[in-house]
Amino acid sequence: YYPNNTDKHEDTKWEVCKKLKKEGYDVFTECRFKSNRGRADIIAIKNGQGYIIEIVNSEKERSIANKKNMYPKDFEIIIINVKDFKIEEFQI
Repeated sequence: YYPNNTDKHEDTKWEVCKKLKKEGYDVFTECRFKSNRGRADIIAIKNGQGYIIEIVNSEKERSIANKKNMYPKDFEIIIINVKDFKIEEFQI
């Protein structure tokens, strides 16, 4: 739980984490990268493949693009917008 996030943001993060854990992923939240390279909402790893999942609500495209550029290139980056998110449709 990160106190600066909205309830909708945190609820969505929790739903995604639960689903990924049920699917066998190792899941980590609010991970900070070295050298001020950002903080990921969710990192999910399975079978040697890593994903960074960012949950957004009111962020501008430029802010999202900046995050993508900062994160490690070994991870696929997935953006989830809480406004139109449906957990039953989510998959990686």
